[in-house]
Amino acid sequence: SSQPTLDTYGHARKCWQAVQLHDPTGPLADHSLMATANASFKRGRFEEAAYNYDLLRKEYPKSIHQLDAHRLGAESRMLIYKGSTYDGGPLDAADEVVDQTLVQFHTELGDERERLVQAKNKIVEERAERDLRIAEYYDRKKCYGSVRYYCKEVIDGYPHTKAAAKARKRLTEIEGLPDEPPNRFRWLTGMFKSND
Repeated sequence: SSQPTLDTYGHARKCWQAVQLHDPTGPLADHSLMATANASFKRGRFEEAAYNYDLLRKEYPKSIHQLDAHRLGAESRMLIYKGSTYDGGPLDAADEVVDQTLVQFHTELGDERERLVQAKNKIVEERAERDLRIAEYYDRKKCYGSVRYYCKEVIDGYPHTKAAAKARKRLTEIEGLPDEPPNRFRWLTGMFKSND
């Protein structure tokens, strides 16, 4: 048969979906799902890709594509994550998949193990940076008691990260500063108390 001249991706996707829909337990179902996920990944549609890799991992546990579905599923989730000021859900999902991959395929990973360990380290760094953002928020408000609390949380939870180094430095800088900003309206609140 000849290849379609327009929207080859759309046609291929319909074929893969037809296999999954009409023969979900057949010999090609996991292959078609993996092809769908890979095509989405290559086109930069990382949410679609992650969804399909997750589906393959859960619905076809005996598939030959399990290792790649785990690895690329984690990578997709990392690519969905937009940074510390955005939703942390994709980061949590990536962390879960990386952990599963390291445990489930520990003997089969080979060189891929190092990449997954690096991904895990990156996730830890990103989580620490998210927590440090909270300290920075209170820092802008001069609520140094809260800054101290959240900086210590970062240091205790993620001691070897760049964020922990920043937190240690900031704790030194704010040493001796009051926990709360000065109340500039004390005279006003005092007036209301005396009227009572």
